[in-house]
Amino acid sequence: MSATPLSIMSGMFFDPSTAFDRLRARTSSWLPLIAVTLGTALVYWWYYQTVDFGWLVDHTLAANPDFTDEQRESTRSMMTPAFITNSSLAATLIVTPISFAVFAIYYSIVGKITDTGLRYRDWFAFCVWTSVPRLLLLPLMAFQILTSDGRVAPEDLSMVSINTLFLQLPNSHPWAGFAAGLDLSVLWSCVLAVLGLRVWTGRSTGACIALCLLPLAIVYGGWAAKILVFG
Repeated sequence: MSATPLSIMSGMFFDPSTAFDRLRARTSSWLPLIAVTLGTALVYWWYYQTVDFGWLVDHTLAANPDFTDEQRESTRSMMTPAFITNSSLAATLIVTPISFAVFAIYYSIVGKITDTGLRYRDWFAFCVWTSVPRLLLLPLMAFQILTSDGRVAPEDLSMVSINTLFLQLPNSHPWAGFAAGLDLSVLWSCVLAVLGLRVWTGRSTGACIALCLLPLAIVYGGWAAKILVFG
């Protein structure tokens, strides 16, 4: 059976080890890159077309009770529908590919250490393909938008975040953003990365787990340290 982007994408959910084996011979990343990036951008565009902006501004200010009157007024003047929508779309369309590129640098270094003979573009494709669990979040986010009557916060769009599923921290809590930013798709992507790294490098499962957890530990550890230090 020939390895097509669609068959590889399907395999990521049902037979990831085989999918990564096929991907190594054909490291195309355009399908998941477009699907994840544009899909997420479209959902956020729809969100900002339907959200109650007056409510959203009040919600944002309530999460920052230490703001001065000047800061509150500045926030109100800045949070216009056009500015927030364009900022969100730009962040999604620009930051998402950049994050893949940065993680690909890390895995390129791992590849050189393990002598895989793979190129940077291969590892970029690796990072993009491990992100496909994010696609399952999009219909859940759409459901939240449809049923919220315009009053759901951006951090609550994910129905599978640690905060939504377990903690229910208020938006003003220092750890609310951290818990909202860590969801089941991140953990699923990490599992895919472990399986893929084992296929591509031939290393033990334990070694692959350690290698895949390291960048996450840096990102989320740094985020946690910032909260502990600055609140």
